[in-house]
Amino acid sequence: MYLLTETALNISLIFIRNNVPNDISFSVFKFLEEDIKKQKNKYYLSNKVKLFVNMDSHIMSSDMFTFHFNELPYFKYIDIDDKEKIKTALVCSLNAITNKKYKFTHYCCSGKGIVIKPIQYPLSQLTVRYGRH
Repeated sequence: MYLLTETALNISLIFIRNNVPNDISFSVFKFLEEDIKKQKNKYYLSNKVKLFVNMDSHIMSSDMFTFHFNELPYFKYIDIDDKEKIKTALVCSLNAITNKKYKFTHYCCSGKGIVIKPIQYPLSQLTVRYGRH
């Protein structure tokens, strides 16, 4: 996120020093705007997962991770494909940085949020069976 902001500031300084017309500056920044919004949303999601994992390791929790799309800094710009990508990214992030395996369970709040829970294995899969082979 900071790289994009730093890049935008550097481009702005170059435009000012070289007297680039405002309409050209505007076009360049309009082109970068979508990437900046996506980066800010990704940064928010990453922090949300890290906060959940840190809290989960310090307190007894329900292990349920909930997320509402309107929490994103730029939630107005997401569509159904983005929701699927966000859902997949959150599950992958949780699985990558925890000892548990999580899965998407359902949408909540009329599709405005998602619920992700750890996979609950049946007891028969967790027990070791002894016997003759």
